[in-house]
Amino acid sequence: MTLSPSASPTEGGEEERGGRRSRLPPAYPAAQPRLSSPISTALLQSDGEPSSIFRMEVLAEEMHIRGRLLTTATVGKGPLAEGIPDEVFGYVDSLGIMAYDGGDGPDHSPYSYAVEGLDYWLSRGLPPEKAVLGIPFYGRPKWMEYRALVSLDPNAPWKDVVTVDGVPIYYNGIPTVQAKTRLALERAGGVMVWELSQDAMGEASLLEAIYQVARGAP
Repeated sequence: MTLSPSASPTEGGEEERGGRRSRLPPAYPAAQPRLSSPISTALLQSDGEPSSIFRMEVLAEEMHIRGRLLTTATVGKGPLAEGIPDEVFGYVDSLGIMAYDGGDGPDHSPYSYAVEGLDYWLSRGLPPEKAVLGIPFYGRPKWMEYRALVSLDPNAPWKDVVTVDGVPIYYNGIPTVQAKTRLALERAGGVMVWELSQDAMGEASLLEAIYQVARGAP
């Protein structure tokens, strides 16, 4: 399945009223938060400013009051992932694991990186139902859209590398995308993609490949 665009705890979310979309403020006044948790007021930095966890809690509650989901996305693993505190898991409805951009060549987004990303986040205590595995619809290097690769090589949907101007471009073809979808169905809550406009049409469509697995096709 695909998920709604994620909202950062420091950037705020969005709400729609009367057909008009508006931004929620990036941080709420510390003196008047509408919170149910008795420990919320303790989540302050040494300078008295709200901590990132405090802001995440407020944002989660405000979004849920509006009947909306709070989602976010993060890297598959590594130092940037380590900077996200475990407390976030309790506030988000889903956490997208961007198991791509692992490198410019074959490390961009292999199946093994998807496994490693799930291993990392689940081992930290992220509930499996909140884990959403990210799948890229583009290749690296050159940052080429999947649909462009298909236009250059009609066999591109059935492999993970196409050579363009002498440069191997690594991406996820249909077999890998379907394998990752099965992995997500077994170990996570679903998949997300970046991004739909980069997909090809017809039998070469990666979104269709995901759908076929999700509905139970072999």
